[in-house]
Amino acid sequence: MKELSEQLRELSEKGFIRPSSSPWEAPILIDDLFDQLQGFSVYSKIDLWSGYHQLCIREEDIPITAFRTRYGHYEFQVMPFGLTNAPAVFVDLMNRVCKPYLDKFVIVFIDDILIYSKNKEEHGEHLKAILNLLRSEKLYAKFTKCDFWINSVQFLGHVIDSNRVYVDPAKIKAIKNWTAPTTPTEVRQFLGLAGYYRRFIQEFSLISKPLTKLTQKNKPYMWGDDKEEAFQTLKLKLCSAPILSLPEGSEDFVVYCDASLKGCRAILMQREKVIAYASRQLRKNEENYMTHDLELGAVANVVADALSRKDKEPMRVRALVVTVHNNLPKSLQKSLGTNLDLSTAYHPQTVGQSERTIQTLKDMLRACVIDFGSSWDKHLPLAEFSYNNSYHASIKAAPFEALYGRKCRSPVRWSVVGDAQLMGPEMIRETTEMIVQKKNRLLAARSRQKSYADVRRKPLEFKVGDKVMLKVSP
Repeated sequence: MKELSEQLRELSEKGFIRPSSSPWEAPILIDDLFDQLQGFSVYSKIDLWSGYHQLCIREEDIPITAFRTRYGHYEFQVMPFGLTNAPAVFVDLMNRVCKPYLDKFVIVFIDDILIYSKNKEEHGEHLKAILNLLRSEKLYAKFTKCDFWINSVQFLGHVIDSNRVYVDPAKIKAIKNWTAPTTPTEVRQFLGLAGYYRRFIQEFSLISKPLTKLTQKNKPYMWGDDKEEAFQTLKLKLCSAPILSLPEGSEDFVVYCDASLKGCRAILMQREKVIAYASRQLRKNEENYMTHDLELGAVANVVADALSRKDKEPMRVRALVVTVHNNLPKSLQKSLGTNLDLSTAYHPQTVGQSERTIQTLKDMLRACVIDFGSSWDKHLPLAEFSYNNSYHASIKAAPFEALYGRKCRSPVRWSVVGDAQLMGPEMIRETTEMIVQKKNRLLAARSRQKSYADVRRKPLEFKVGDKVMLKVSP
């Protein structure tokens, strides 16, 4: 929140942004509100008296609010409850009123005001400033719903103290008495409540997957054993939700992640304390990813979420000046000792190595066409895996082993093949020996293939005036 305030101030001073009264807006994230409470131990909570009714309606808009009853025809002069934009308008009012102190020692959410301080002396000054502000703006609070000078506070369905946050016990009671849903709408209502506390539930998305499927369109509602099990598991985990810690500073964060074919999950920790749980189901395209790639996705998701709430700005490259020369490709090839050969269109012999490999893959797919049928394209990764791990007589090894220096750890060989842990000079020596060995084997194979070809090749002699084919491409 501090970084957000600084960015808004900087952009406003540059003239890039301005205050807006547009009806379109992005909502605030409640998780961000909790994260800024780290290190504070004294709280006060103020609840405004019928907050909407303290906001007057413009004179020309009053007739729009008219309603008829058996006792007469009336219209509102203040903001009524139930209007679509009422929450957004009231939040905008409260943010403008509390702007001098917002996110310094005050959090405002609709008509709830939370004041937080590090000690009692400081809290007295903060509380006095907010009460004077409300009096000057003629905003009134309901005393019976206010709490002052407390060490823990119930706010937005959570209980917060100096370094912890957990689920409000009143919400847990409602969850215990929740009956099994009978319609997709009731399922959405339950998932909405459970999803609000998903940061407390490990593997939330995986557990709720059977229930999520019931909310999809054009699918029959069938409440089976798997749905009942998911429903009861979520209720149990919500009723026994763990106590999470609030972040302390912006350092020492550790992400533990895991992934499977069902989804990915992660735990964000700081100094061996759980900050939040995160999980989500796999997208359709991600179901083909390897476990390693899925785990990286889980890390990126949680780390990005954590970085977005840091006070410090992450290190980044500001600018990189590059001069592009026209002869850069040629200079690069000369430095690397390579030569660019352009292939001729519709002439497979130009790229013989690639075409030979493609022909081998075609033969492999053709041999399995009965098993694969029309879905041969889905089995291309299997053909690639098979080719790269097949023994080649020319190098007397599989291409994968020749390239990486170790056998491929296929699922079948996980318990057979171990990974060699080589470091420094030993790795360089072994890699060099392997490269020399493969070169010698390729030279021997080339010589052997040449001898086979020379058997049918006749020596050619040309005379002056003979017509020959001229090669025009390199």
